[in-house]
Amino acid sequence: MAASTGLPVFAVAAQPSTAAARKSTRIRFGDDAALSACWRGYCCEVRDSAIGSALEEAVGDVVLAWQDGVPIWTQRRVVGVNVMMAALPLPLFTERDFIHDYLWPSELLHLLPLLQFLRNLTRAEDWQSPPTPACLVVDDPNLHLRTYGYLDFQRLADDAWAQNFFVSIAMVPLDSWWIGREVREIFRQNAPRISILLHGNNHTYEELACPASEAEILSLLSEALRRMERLENEAGMEVCRVMECPHCAIAEDRLEPMAKLGYEAALASTAYFLKFNPDVRFRSELGAEPTLLTEKAVPILPRIQVYADWETDVRLAAFLRQPMFLATHHWDFAHGSHVVQDFAEIVNSLPDVCWASPKGAARACYQFRQVGDVLHIKLGSRLVDVAVGRGMRKVVVHRPWLHGKDESELMVLRGESKELFRAVSSAAVIGPISLDESTVLELSSSLLDKVDSNSVSAPPRRYWPLVRRFMAEVRDRSLLGVYLRGQVDESNGRRARSCETGDALPRE
Repeated sequence: MAASTGLPVFAVAAQPSTAAARKSTRIRFGDDAALSACWRGYCCEVRDSAIGSALEEAVGDVVLAWQDGVPIWTQRRVVGVNVMMAALPLPLFTERDFIHDYLWPSELLHLLPLLQFLRNLTRAEDWQSPPTPACLVVDDPNLHLRTYGYLDFQRLADDAWAQNFFVSIAMVPLDSWWIGREVREIFRQNAPRISILLHGNNHTYEELACPASEAEILSLLSEALRRMERLENEAGMEVCRVMECPHCAIAEDRLEPMAKLGYEAALASTAYFLKFNPDVRFRSELGAEPTLLTEKAVPILPRIQVYADWETDVRLAAFLRQPMFLATHHWDFAHGSHVVQDFAEIVNSLPDVCWASPKGAARACYQFRQVGDVLHIKLGSRLVDVAVGRGMRKVVVHRPWLHGKDESELMVLRGESKELFRAVSSAAVIGPISLDESTVLELSSSLLDKVDSNSVSAPPRRYWPLVRRFMAEVRDRSLLGVYLRGQVDESNGRRARSCETGDALPRE
């Protein structure tokens, strides 16, 4: 038997049941240390799931998951080594498949056992991560009045303190022309627990995904920054340089202009990112890594929508060490703040998870490894803040999106009191660099052809965005949108989505 080699073993049952038999099933996870904390004791209803054959339990076996009461994932000790068994077959990847294709709740148990096995096997040698950041996002509200539809900003801020969560308002820059005095004070007094990020520019249909020239893209993104900078200057409220994509839609050609303009990240669901970039070839790891960061681009941080299986997606993000952004709308508060309470309870119950603003989340996208007195840092974002442990004398910076090509970037390392390093380089690994006594480092890797948003001409004036935003505000403030969309019910506005095709993906 393979266990006789002395190495841990992962095995799949030889006789899985017919894959065509699919139905809604109930999954219950065990409470053993072999499972990551985010799965222990968790139960969920999984729609359209394959049926696994029951695994035979031997004395001493630990069941890691049941499907409708039947053991489908177990672990046992054989001649002193762990043997992990899974009932569901592993997915067969083709050349153009992504790991993300099997990270939907309905497909999860085909791949999760193997990922957990590999996580357990490499834990001692793996890169470590800072606490995984989490933040609630509310899409679309403007800040003209204390309330917006079912949303009350003061109550939201009070709940954020009482229930211990961070929330960020994804505001359309077009709405930044005026901020109510009462709202201004609410945000000032409760920052950074309640914050603001950008939500497109005009919030027209798929404005970050429709065909456009580079000049048009720069013009649109620059105007969004200028509008929010004016808000910061006049209202004294900081805006996170993070773009939450309207309608979840963003084309890959927007990411480089964002990097040039100084955006720190973009929020988008992996499914929609693939949908709107069908001709772009990405690595097969897409969706399984903490962030998606390629050459000359801002990182994409995964965004989770509120639909029937959102809790499973949140736990999966925690398992993958991805920033946990749960996107809601004002109508999700129609029957109270149940979604918020549930999300806060999940995050607050998990170890190695912390609350952060979108800015803080983007700057926590890195991994680290300590080798003696040398701290190795692998960047997952272009700008990160790193806490330095005692005894660290040198740092080595890894930029995995660079491969020694001619695409040089400016690498800057700052301590708390001074600049420690500055160089233009295309090297994927830089260092070792000597450290001072700083306990927090700021590392940035920026493009050489940066663009000042104030130097870019404004896009042509159009009346439709103004009319559309006015109509949307009338709808939301009169609460008509709740009934027109049919999104709100006692179970938090359930949404359907298809895992097999992109045709029925949830819309905003």
